[in-house]
Amino acid sequence: GVAPRLDLPEMFRIGRYIVVRRLGSGGMADVYLARAEGEAGFERLVALKVIQDEMVSNPKFVSHFLDEARLASQLSHPNIVAITDLGKADDKYVIAMEYVDGSDLERLIHSAARRQVFVPVRVGLAIVRHICDGLHFAHQAVDARGEALHLVHRDVKSANVFVSRNGDVKVGDFGI
Repeated sequence: GVAPRLDLPEMFRIGRYIVVRRLGSGGMADVYLARAEGEAGFERLVALKVIQDEMVSNPKFVSHFLDEARLASQLSHPNIVAITDLGKADDKYVIAMEYVDGSDLERLIHSAARRQVFVPVRVGLAIVRHICDGLHFAHQAVDARGEALHLVHRDVKSANVFVSRNGDVKVGDFGI
């Protein structure tokens, strides 16, 4: 695929992340495509979820946001968006996640419907199988001591399923 332009005028920095562009926005947090910078010229594209400023003053929400990231960071599965970092940077709470270069399933469904393209049954079933594999793994997940995490995805919807350009299917955003 084509690499995103990294010289956009609206770029700004949050801690070690250079925000490239907004990927989405919800009522409580925004998600950006960002470039993580590290030692020795290290760079990696991430999806950076940032609590909106007006929500930072709500300690219960911030605690929930951090708990979600802590729990989800323990999930390592090919069908779950990986959490790579969590913290506070420049007075903003952030979750850095694996960037899935592709689209969410909701956009793909709408695009197919607009173009009147039918998705082959085997493709649809493969996507559903991968979603179920990721959710099953999360439901069965245990911590380092072998204790059940008791995770349930509280916001399963097509907008929280991501399909990469090379066909990977990943469940993200375990719900706040």
